[in-house]
Order: sequence, then C-alpha cells, then structure tokens
Amino acid sequence: MQKIIYYWFRRDLRLEDNHGLYQALMLAKQEGAKIQGVFIFDTQILDRLSNKRDARVQFIHREIAALKKQFRQHGGDLAVWHGSTDTVWTSILAEKPGI
Repeated sequence: MQKIIYYWFRRDLRLEDNHGLYQALMLAKQEGAKIQGVFIFDTQILDRLSNKRDARVQFIHREIAALKKQFRQHGGDLAVWHGSTDTVWTSILAEKPGI
C-alpha cells in the first residue's frame, strides 16, 4: 500500500509558488508517497454567512474547480469535502487505516 501525504488547501489555492505544497512534494518524493490534495468547505464558517450566495464563496468555488483541473492534468486529484473540519478529517483518516 502506497503511503499518502495529505496537503490541505486552506487559504493558498494555487499549485505554483506554494511553499507548503512544495514541502509536501519533497517529503512525498523522499518517502515514495503519493500527494492527496484536500479542500474543505467548512460549514462552521459557511453557516455564519447571512448571504448563502456570498461572492467570496462563489470565487472559492471557481478557484477550487480550476485547482482540481490542474491536479488532474498532472495525474492527481483534489478531494473536495463539505462539513466541519473535525468531522471531515475523521472520515478521511478512518478510510485510510494505518496512516
């Protein structure tokens, strides 16, 4: 089973010039691991918005779609989740025993 290194995109939604992603890629290369990108639409933040069609959220949707497309062009993918971060990470890690 190939080791997986998760990279959580939170505020920096780009592949280029992303220091955290670069460090994850270097670690993956060292460990012979695969990188799995993750983005979480955090309901604890979204639920506080008075306007459910907030322009900032629409912008993030567009950026995530572009990022997912870039990942796929490089042979990877970006997992996009919706929920509280604690619940999402519990689900992700439960699917991958031994991590």
